[in-house]
Amino acid sequence: MADLTFIEKMKLEKLLEMGGGYVLDFSNRTLEEFVLQSVHKKIYDDAYNYASGSKANRIRAFWDREPNPVVGKLIADLLEYREFSRPNRDEESKRLYDDCRRIAERLSSSRAAVQVAATNTDPVPQRSSAWVRERAGGPLELQRPWRNAPSMNIAEVKGRVDFGILTIREDEFRAVLRRFPDKLGDGRAQGRRIYNLRSLALPGGGAYTLAISRCVEQGNGEALAMARDLLEDLAPRWLLVVGIAGGMPSSEITLGDIVVSTRILDFSVEAVLEGGAFEHAITGGPVHHAAAALAANLPALDDELGAWNSPESIGTPRPPVDFAPGNFYGDEAWQKNVRESLKLHFGGTPRPPRFTAGALASSDRLVKDTGRTKPWLLAARQIVAVEMESGGVHRATNGRDVPFLAIRGLSDVVGFKRDEAWTRYACETAAVFAQALLLTRPIAVRQEAPPYEIRVHDSPRSDRRHAIEVRPCAGVWSPFFFAIPIAEQEAVSPMVFTGVQGRPPAAGALHGTSEEPSLDGKWWLRYAEDAATPLMSYYLLCNHFPTKIAFGVLNGKPQYEVGLDVRGRIAEIGASEVAPPRDEERAPDE
Repeated sequence: MADLTFIEKMKLEKLLEMGGGYVLDFSNRTLEEFVLQSVHKKIYDDAYNYASGSKANRIRAFWDREPNPVVGKLIADLLEYREFSRPNRDEESKRLYDDCRRIAERLSSSRAAVQVAATNTDPVPQRSSAWVRERAGGPLELQRPWRNAPSMNIAEVKGRVDFGILTIREDEFRAVLRRFPDKLGDGRAQGRRIYNLRSLALPGGGAYTLAISRCVEQGNGEALAMARDLLEDLAPRWLLVVGIAGGMPSSEITLGDIVVSTRILDFSVEAVLEGGAFEHAITGGPVHHAAAALAANLPALDDELGAWNSPESIGTPRPPVDFAPGNFYGDEAWQKNVRESLKLHFGGTPRPPRFTAGALASSDRLVKDTGRTKPWLLAARQIVAVEMESGGVHRATNGRDVPFLAIRGLSDVVGFKRDEAWTRYACETAAVFAQALLLTRPIAVRQEAPPYEIRVHDSPRSDRRHAIEVRPCAGVWSPFFFAIPIAEQEAVSPMVFTGVQGRPPAAGALHGTSEEPSLDGKWWLRYAEDAATPLMSYYLLCNHFPTKIAFGVLNGKPQYEVGLDVRGRIAEIGASEVAPPRDEERAPDE
């Protein structure tokens, strides 16, 4: 049975719209599929047939029957579905959503509970020194900054990514990776997708953190899913789509040039009429105001963009254009327009690629038919290029305060057959322009957040004077440990609980918990499997402040040590070594 309070159930039922027997907009069939996929349980089994057997009552029965981690997982997935289907727009809904997210987080981090009495006088389950050493991962040492970690935990990266970069084709993906070679840690983090993590050092100091990924296949549907996954996993500040597109015949831009999106016109919804005619319901719209402002200001960045379009920067020769009649398609007027536009750009001295900002047409079709593009131009004559993914990314970012830009190199012109040499060239021009644009520092460099927060509170208990709160600023620390000098244990009289950030608890339950002295007799350790998160803190309640505390992840990193003065003022100190517990002969707790 999940340990949900009456108030927590009321909040969940309100957010999940469980009045009248419903759960959000689920039908019986879709709810059954959703629960099965989320937690591998059949919600329409007799075990969950409570009262009327409605969808809401079955969820209530599920809460009453299943353990904390299973209920927490389902609640978290339901919250994600709700946020996707009906984003929180007013402040009250956002607060309710945040409360429910904390409930899910608390339940998901739970294990088999070991109750800790309010007075801490009950016997504490003991573990052997071998059990502790297995989880301790060696001596404590001050954790290096997260950027230098040998491997990246998805929870530690979330909220620290400046730009998420989406690519589609393999050649686009490789071109982008070549432009951003500096890896963070081992260069990868895995959530719903695999993200390639890169650091881009900036002129004048600082760096951007980038997450580069590739869609499984072409099309707006996959791009929509990819963008949503990236947003949920990493919460980047901006999204970029970098790759190739087909250009419209133009006197201003041509093969190899760059189009930066100001508006996305999504032609994915199509109706085929009698006789083969077709109509579209055009969706999409302008890009985020911050992205639009950047695109509009690009001409002012010429000096800062530097020689992005030089042969040395692009790294591959500019291909020739073959004007053979067989390379053109479309009706006579269209072919003439294409031929004249290409001769304008390629008939004299070769010029380097240039960029422009404009509207992109996006659909799920690879457009090689001028009959398709003519109606689009009649509906929206500002279209300068066509592609297949930005409509999906625009949908994913719509309603979120996440700017999005598409940076497209023109690999072909509608009415002129694509040449693989131009495809390779356009992949490189798109990637090098993206690199040059980021080096202009288009957004402020974030200040590196501290890895943890420590605060001192008055104790909520009459038998303890102080409460020292510790929480990570990002990521999840589990199993968590506190350590104080063992010589100070009697004066400090430590008690350890978990609780919501900023609210010291007077009592509580820890899970999978124990306390041990170290082998060298210098430290008293208390540890538990409950996770410390940015929203859930650990609290050390004490009568007097210890001279120093150590804390962090019991089975590895991060681990930290800080010193305290008699007033609880905190100063970070150097590395510490806490030996394993000293009783070699104690049998493991079965």
